[in-house]
Amino acid sequence: EAKAALASGDVHWLESRVGMLDAPLRTWLSSRLSQEKW
Repeated sequence: EAKAALASGDVHWLESRVGMLDAPLRTWLSSRLSQEKW
């Protein structure tokens, strides 16, 4: 379930599990998802 949330970019699911993401982490996640680097 966590991998699916990461792969789909489901920030809401992630934040509901770990708390609010700060701006740098949210930016990093968005950048990684747009590059599709895993």
